Amino acid sequence: MQPIKTLMLFSAALLMIMFLPSCDKENNTNNNPTIPDAIFNASVSGAESYTFSFTLPKGTAGSYAVNGSCNSTVGLFTMLAKQMPTGWAISLSSSGNQVKVGTYTMNTVNGAISSFANASQTTAYTSTSGSITITKAVLYQNVGPAADWYVDGSFSTTMVDNSNPPNQITVTGDFTGINIKAQ
Repeated sequence: MQPIKTLMLFSAALLMIMFLPSCDKENNTNNNPTIPDAIFNASVSGAESYTFSFTLPKGTAGSYAVNGSCNSTVGLFTMLAKQMPTGWAISLSSSGNQVKVGTYTMNTVNGAISSFANASQTTAYTSTSGSITITKAVLYQNVGPAADWYVDGSFSTTMVDNSNPPNQITVTGDFTGINIKAQ
């Protein structure tokens, strides 16, 4: 009788181990379901000069908005920060087919054109060089083919006014808690 009890206990323990959810500590899943505040800071210098800084509680847009996407099919990572409804806008794009920590070059491959425009001016700039660095990437939720990530990092890019090529600006900044929709 004793061997049967031991075998049953062993089998029950084995079944519990097999069917309980696993704890994958490598996937950067957010164990805290709180949506972070989105913080965005940017400085524009050169032919034009501006400083932008805002915080969106729990990422909720108001006078400003910031979010992004990562499309694995076309290999494109983008982030857009803007003053609502028709103020300045900074679009950051790079090649990338997944959301993960690293430095990504801004270029024109796969339509990855970064830009800056200010509605109060008649100029618009496009990137000639630069990079986006992601220092933290946390998976918030994964629903079907799409996933919600929150990223922290920084960026630096040189841009030129295509209508007036001598005009050049440098745009640098950092971000925290920016929602990226990945597919």
